[in-house]
Amino acid sequence: GQAMAATGGAGDTNNVMSSALANLVGSGGGGGSQSTTGVACVSEFIVFNPTLSIYENEEEKKILFHYPPELSETQVIKRVGLCQALIYCVKPFSPEKPIESLHMKKNTVYMYNPEPDIWFTLVLENPKAESQSSFVTTIVVNATTSSQSGKEEERYVENYWDDKCMLCVLQYIYRTFRLLCGSLLSLQQGSIPNLRAVLVSFLSPFLENCISWHNLDLFACLNGIQFFPMHKNMFLAFLHCVNLIESDNPNICSTSVLYRDQLVLTTRLDPEDVRILYRVIVSAITAENNFDGSVLHLLKFISVRKSGNSPFWTGPDDMSNANARINLVNVYVGPNAEQRVLAIYQLAGNYFFVFLLKPGVTKFKHFRRLVDTIAKHTDIVPKSTPMEQPETECKLIYFNYINSAIKTTLGRATGSSFLKPVVDAFSSSRTPISAFNAIHAYFDIDDTGDCEVIIKTSAERWIVGRRSVHRDLYLLIDNPKVNSLDAAREEMKRLVHTYWSNVFMG
Repeated sequence: GQAMAATGGAGDTNNVMSSALANLVGSGGGGGSQSTTGVACVSEFIVFNPTLSIYENEEEKKILFHYPPELSETQVIKRVGLCQALIYCVKPFSPEKPIESLHMKKNTVYMYNPEPDIWFTLVLENPKAESQSSFVTTIVVNATTSSQSGKEEERYVENYWDDKCMLCVLQYIYRTFRLLCGSLLSLQQGSIPNLRAVLVSFLSPFLENCISWHNLDLFACLNGIQFFPMHKNMFLAFLHCVNLIESDNPNICSTSVLYRDQLVLTTRLDPEDVRILYRVIVSAITAENNFDGSVLHLLKFISVRKSGNSPFWTGPDDMSNANARINLVNVYVGPNAEQRVLAIYQLAGNYFFVFLLKPGVTKFKHFRRLVDTIAKHTDIVPKSTPMEQPETECKLIYFNYINSAIKTTLGRATGSSFLKPVVDAFSSSRTPISAFNAIHAYFDIDDTGDCEVIIKTSAERWIVGRRSVHRDLYLLIDNPKVNSLDAAREEMKRLVHTYWSNVFMG
């Protein structure tokens, strides 16, 4: 397709804002701006390393993975060559931030550099456009061209895909791969054919089963964690218990505690690793409620299963038999992707202890000692129920950047539904979610720190977003009494004063 615009690198802030606000029109998926027909999907996904070959007749050596597998080698080489040209063209103008996206008539290309010299390239097809309203018709007509034969060419929705969402998804794909398989460079140093095989076994089903491409939204960007609402004394009791368990078992590198699919606490783990590990663990322990292929694919890599004779989901199958099979699951965490052994222990009830253990100390006797230690110290933890939360009829999303905590009344935003559609409580239109996307994009390019954005939709709703002290709050107002800008601002102030008076300024 014809190249229309490239973003990333030395991009223009005004263009980014215009693109974000354009997403408020219509109900397209992926943050799209016009109504569409046809199927938009992953056209190509390529992983390559340009340093693996410097000769023109050996360009295929640069390719580590390509999807779909039906793509010819010539097609993949051409795409890699185009991406390399774009990377080198933009680099002199923006040495610190490489190119991220390229918008074309029929396709949108996203590029992500997760590790030195390794690139992910995602090519998405732009769906064909169909005008359903006067406003959308104006946009489509202005974008229409005629061929030499006088026939109208097919029109495409060139801003259908939300740049920020897609780049966050690429990061999510990489972080999940890194957690379960290790870093790309370490695998490459071991064996390039082995790296190619691991990428094929992980990425191909992941792209097909684990991402709902048409329904990516603000939740995909935030990738937040739902925390278990707990009284202070209860939390301190759990923290004391974890400290005692870790002191008695020096082979424990990190401990996390979950109540069902909500996080209670975690120790000594990088925040990004916490987010991805939490996502994988929650998907595993709630797998019985999931009927699509996303969790099944992840379970192939982490082999999580519950045995009736063992409290471990990963570990010995039978704690009464010293010769029982031990199901060891390796994960890779930290800045250097250090190998750890994942041990998931289910406490009585719905609590889970998630331990990351040092490799080499995972024999049956080590798990036996861990079980005895848990039994000795968990008596200090009283039985608990979730702390009562104030009820509200407001439709909102709250996110804390400090600990990645998310709270929403729009639907589930965690667990196996991380990249699944969020149903708008008012209608089938995704306009409110698209508005949240636009406000979030504006917050990221605004450098003032604290700011507020108010939008009125065509359905007479008010959408308010506020960022303050590393926290975001997005509010959807569907109250007929709120019929002016001042009224929407007062409604936000009332909500903040009621629930977050100690968090948000103003």
